[in-house]
Amino acid sequence: MTIAELMAVLAQYPPELRVLVESYESGYDEVQRLDRRICVQQSARPWWEGPWQEAPSGEACLLLTGSRRQAMEPRPSPSEPA
Repeated sequence: MTIAELMAVLAQYPPELRVLVESYESGYDEVQRLDRRICVQQSARPWWEGPWQEAPSGEACLLLTGSRRQAMEPRPSPSEPA
């Protein structure tokens, strides 16, 4: 999904509606951070691992991170868009 596609979907909902992401094992967290990452899609992965992985080169992506990930070291995001 691209940002344009996401914006079109989000535009169908009330602006005050809370946005959540899946938590670590169960439940949901509020979105706390947006991080720009460089990733590649790998199709030959076990079902429990996501097909997108960080890589030195690849596609620029936007990662939405929940509050449970705040304990991890914050990663700076590039200030300029791709």
